[in-house]
Amino acid sequence: MTQEITVVARIKAKVGHEETVAAAMVACVPESRAEATNFQYVPNRDLDDPQVFYFIERWASREALQEHMETPHFKKLADSLKDSVAEPLRVNILQQLVDKNARALGRRLLLLTKKGGGLCGPTPFAMSL
Repeated sequence: MTQEITVVARIKAKVGHEETVAAAMVACVPESRAEATNFQYVPNRDLDDPQVFYFIERWASREALQEHMETPHFKKLADSLKDSVAEPLRVNILQQLVDKNARALGRRLLLLTKKGGGLCGPTPFAMSL
C-alpha cells in the first residue's frame, strides 16, 4: 500500500464570517493544486450547516502534507481564517483500505448491491465495530 493520504479538514465559521472563510479557502486552491505532491485539493461547504466547510485533499504522504503547511499560501490561509473561525480546525488524516487497483472490484460489488444480491443486500446497512 502506498503512503498516499487523504485529508478531511473541517472549518466552522463564526456567524457572519461564512463568505470570508469561503473566499479564503478558494484563494488557496490554485497554488495548493500546483504542488507536485498534491493530487486533490477541493474546498466544500456543508449543505446542512452553512457555517461548516471542508477541504478534501489527497497528498503523496504525511511529509507532503507537512511541507504544504509550511508554504506561504497555506500560512496566508491560516492567518486569514484566525479571526473568522468559531472553533479549532479539525483535521483527519486517512489512509485508504484498498489501493487504486481495487476500483474494478468495488464497481462489481456496487453493481451486485444495486441488483439486490451484494454483500449489503438491497438496502444500505449500518455496521457496529
